Amino acid sequence: MWFNRNKGTEKEKIEISINKKLYSDFCVKCAQENINDVIEDLIENFLNKKDECHSELVSSKIILNSDMRLNFRTYLLEIAQKTTGEHYSESVSKTYTSAINTVSQYVGKNLWEVNGSELKDIIETLKNDDKFFEIDQKKSAILSNGIKRYKEFLDYYEKQS
Repeated sequence: MWFNRNKGTEKEKIEISINKKLYSDFCVKCAQENINDVIEDLIENFLNKKDECHSELVSSKIILNSDMRLNFRTYLLEIAQKTTGEHYSESVSKTYTSAINTVSQYVGKNLWEVNGSELKDIIETLKNDDKFFEIDQKKSAILSNGIKRYKEFLDYYEKQS
């Protein structure tokens, strides 16, 4: 099989082993449709199936585990995505988990035991708390960012349950 992206470039020969029936069906499909469309569909379907399987496995890890700290870390490492599309690093997941512990101490309530609605109320209270704002600023907004991610996690978790 040869793939040629740009005219005038040298073709590179690649060899693959494949089931003859599959290859035959593939050739028929390519004859009926644009080969690029066929290949794009195959790749897209493959990637979607892989993502679906991964998502199901991660979701089951979260639902089966009652430890909210661990669930939150799993969510950050394997589900949540930054604006770059990447998952959060191990270091950031530890930092945000620690932030939830710190805020729990500050508000005098174990945030690992609250639901999304309760957390929303706590967040609203903290938004108007000048002392909390100062502490958060000194910590480069790690506390507020940790709480935001935890709220996102609780919303996700409650939808899964």
